[in-house]
Amino acid sequence: MAIPAAHTGAGAQTVQGEIDRFLITEMFTDLCPDAAVPKNAGRRIGAVQHRMARVGEHRSASAVDNIHDIV
Repeated sequence: MAIPAAHTGAGAQTVQGEIDRFLITEMFTDLCPDAAVPKNAGRRIGAVQHRMARVGEHRSASAVDNIHDIV
């Protein structure tokens, strides 16, 4: 795993932050590969959340919960 080179003049804290972000990105890239999402997913999620809000269930599901049902 290659660690990004430090920028010239960057402080140790900034370099450590860049390394941490790089390592976290690598970890999530390995754990969670990209998945195809329908183009109209945002519209469909909005419609579901709107319907749930009308019946008082607006806090029961997030956009991530709803996308699971669409894909």
